[in-house]
Amino acid sequence: MLTNMAIFWFAGSILLKFICIVTSQSPDPCAPLQPVPIFNDEQALLDFLGFNVTCALHDVKVRISECSLKQLRYQPVKDLGVGNFSTSSFISTRDLDDPGCLPYNDGSGSIMFKFNLTMCHPSVIVDKSGNNMSYVYTVGNVVNGSVLDAVRRMRLSIPFTCGFMMSMRDSLDFSVLGVYLRSPVRMKTQTGLQNVLMGLFRDANFRHPITAKPNEFPRVKLDSTTYLGLTIDTDENYLALEAANCWITHESSFSDRRRNDLLKNGCPDPDAERTGLVRLSRNFNSTTVEMSFRPSTWKLAAHSLQRMYIHCRVSLCDWVLDQKCIEKHCPEIEPGANSYGNNMISKVISLGPISIDGSFNVCHEQNNGGCSHLCSVDEKGARICHCPPNSFLQSDGLSCRSKEVIKAFKHQLHKRSIRNSGRIENGYAWMGSLAILFMLVMAFSIRIRTILRVKRYGKGRLEL
Repeated sequence: MLTNMAIFWFAGSILLKFICIVTSQSPDPCAPLQPVPIFNDEQALLDFLGFNVTCALHDVKVRISECSLKQLRYQPVKDLGVGNFSTSSFISTRDLDDPGCLPYNDGSGSIMFKFNLTMCHPSVIVDKSGNNMSYVYTVGNVVNGSVLDAVRRMRLSIPFTCGFMMSMRDSLDFSVLGVYLRSPVRMKTQTGLQNVLMGLFRDANFRHPITAKPNEFPRVKLDSTTYLGLTIDTDENYLALEAANCWITHESSFSDRRRNDLLKNGCPDPDAERTGLVRLSRNFNSTTVEMSFRPSTWKLAAHSLQRMYIHCRVSLCDWVLDQKCIEKHCPEIEPGANSYGNNMISKVISLGPISIDGSFNVCHEQNNGGCSHLCSVDEKGARICHCPPNSFLQSDGLSCRSKEVIKAFKHQLHKRSIRNSGRIENGYAWMGSLAILFMLVMAFSIRIRTILRVKRYGKGRLEL
């Protein structure tokens, strides 16, 4: 009996050891493949890697199988990065300025990239219509050590594209090196704040923001049209944005005396609109304000110091509570009228400085083009002189004259005319008094003469 049990125990131990040996020698499913596989097309590689991309409005997510990368001799979280590979075969860790451009292990057998569309140096492509934008990235080799260390592994270069239809807000949010302002604006009818974005654009589609490199000012050309757009950073469609006043100054202060009005009471000046200096496309009744203007140079400012700051007094309206705020139209607003509704709180937001590039331009000839204040160039390249607020262009087409001076002059004339009319009236009164006095004196003298004559004749008759 004991012998049988010993034999059974011995056989069991041998079997257990055999199972352990077999188990310990089972191949690792994620071990590097020998030889390195060759893929006939890109789709076969993507299927092998389990490559998956999700493009959201703000974020991009890329998933790759960790095991598949190990089979291709990659250390998944060290050897890959996402960026722009158009100028280099490999991307250096020095070029990955954001952690989102490097992968991390999500704990489910995949590595993941998660980043914003403005990160990782994408190639940005806009179609001819200007309504669609594509961001092109590449997942590829990162050089941590030498180039040879990267070459010994299979070369990976997987491009992918995230594209979407743009709005003004999207083009500002996702613009690479875009120049724009984001400012919170309060509403009387709601708690909290709504962000208003203001930026400059290159065309009437309001999809191509003007950009500038870090530590540089954005530049606009004097001989071309600049487009100014404002929008609400929200998807709520019950809000209406209104720009009651927009103006340009030479210095950063919105109360700077050197000023050029774009909008007043929500509408452009008729003369500026007629000459094409300012055009308003949209205001009052949507979530955006769209306008265009021709930049101007300032008198007594050197060419290198020609710059501008743009200011807009904006307000938000909940048209569900106040229907009148979206029923406004420029021709119906009287000059000087208050364009704000009862449920609106206004705020001034400013953008700048913005350099004005007017090289070899008529406005830089003859000291500001001969204009006494502001000089612009129309679409035909001709000079247009115009004036700051409360002044008007004189008949010479060059110089401005203050309306306040004219008002003061007219006031003096009016006072003088009142004084003169008072003098004339007083003179007439004195003349009337003198005439009456003269008539009284004449009547009295006639009366005296008559009495004396009667006495004289009577005395003569008595003497006869």
